[in-house]
Amino acid sequence: MYSDIKSFTVKLKLFYKHVDEKKLDHFVCCKKAMETFQQCNWEEVKVKFMSIIEKLQNEFSTRFSDFYSIDFKIKLFQNPFIVDTNDVESCLQMEIIELQSDECLKTAFRDCHNLIQFYSSLCETKFSKIKYFAKKMLTIFGSTYICEQTFSLMKYRKSKYASRLTDGHLNAVLRISTSKIKPAINKLVDTIQTQKSH
Repeated sequence: MYSDIKSFTVKLKLFYKHVDEKKLDHFVCCKKAMETFQQCNWEEVKVKFMSIIEKLQNEFSTRFSDFYSIDFKIKLFQNPFIVDTNDVESCLQMEIIELQSDECLKTAFRDCHNLIQFYSSLCETKFSKIKYFAKKMLTIFGSTYICEQTFSLMKYRKSKYASRLTDGHLNAVLRISTSKIKPAINKLVDTIQTQKSH
């Protein structure tokens, strides 16, 4: 995901430069439109396109500023064998040196196509800090998704049409909506005592 964000950020810079130079190779529809409508004032169109790209760049840098601040940690997580140990946090330095010096682990990393599998295979006593670091990095994205899902559900549920919804009800609705536990409806129904007619 982070690689996609970084590559799109670089693409936006390229788009901005190309629009400024009237190179519309990456904007096929715009290029055709400009060729069809010769009377268009390119300077006006250029200013409009460039302002849209600028807004997109600003939006990306704002929304993903957290990722940029942990760029080195992401690189370290993706490949702990290529980082300079001087740049690593002091609490991880000794274990990174041990890791980078072990040829068997280098081979295992190269052959392994799954980072979770690689970090799980590390010895707990020898690489406890690296394993802890990897767990933290792995949980960043999962927790963000659940948080965003919860806010979306809350926005949907707490509207002007649900004005009688209390905080307690909202809490219960959000808990049910974000839980993966399936209710045992048949068991619940069986335990309810039905009212007998007189």
